[in-house]
Amino acid sequence: MNYRSLLCASAFLLVSFGVMGSAAAQMPVDLLVGIKGGVAGTATSEVPKLSNRQQIQYAQPTDDSGFYPGFGIGPGVGLSLEARILGVLGLESGVYYMGDNLTGWQDKSVNSIPRGRVTMEHQVSALHVPVLLKAVAPSAGLKPFLGLGLEFVFQQSSSLEYRTERENSNDPTIDQYGPLFSERNRVSTASYMMLQLTTGVEIDLGVVRVPVELRAGYNLGWDDSFDARVKVESGGSTGHTFTSNGENMAHFGIFTGVVYDYDFLL
Repeated sequence: MNYRSLLCASAFLLVSFGVMGSAAAQMPVDLLVGIKGGVAGTATSEVPKLSNRQQIQYAQPTDDSGFYPGFGIGPGVGLSLEARILGVLGLESGVYYMGDNLTGWQDKSVNSIPRGRVTMEHQVSALHVPVLLKAVAPSAGLKPFLGLGLEFVFQQSSSLEYRTERENSNDPTIDQYGPLFSERNRVSTASYMMLQLTTGVEIDLGVVRVPVELRAGYNLGWDDSFDARVKVESGGSTGHTFTSNGENMAHFGIFTGVVYDYDFLL
């Protein structure tokens, strides 16, 4: 998956630079280099429950997959590089470190009586590489912009933890799920490609620009089915292990920073 993502990124960059190079002959080009950072959000959906057939086949005491819908906020910071012609058409890339962390939970009940909550914590660190075509308004001072392209996600680490909370301190019903999911459920690191949209405004201070932008991305390879997201293998104290592919469905965030503008003439 890493090689396929890198190949797509290389092809996208070559085509984009080719188009811009043709259009930019004997035209002014701005090279914007800087640092951006902000708050990044991550979201994912629940892995479907086991079917009756799967529950019997894998000899599981519950149909609960234990991979819950998750949402989380984490830091994002990185280097940004953009080539812009005529001050209005840009190609932006860079490398960002993201803390793509999620929390999800499910409340359990028996005969409509609440028993407690099972909470899942998915901790992820990842490198994000955007490749975006941008249109920038040729205004002075404040420059609104809109960008569209791809973002490649390369997870560096991924871990999963569970905890349970009793509804009633004297009722241990919920306690079984923590050890079961902690022993059975695992997660791998993933690489995937997103469709990325960005919009915001750039504050032009001359040599220095201060961008303020919103970003949103959707995993282009997202498949919500159990079989696509979970690999089941025999072994362990629970009879089988369930390994999530670790992919997330969507990313979003708000970023700002400082970039320096270097002028060239091609």
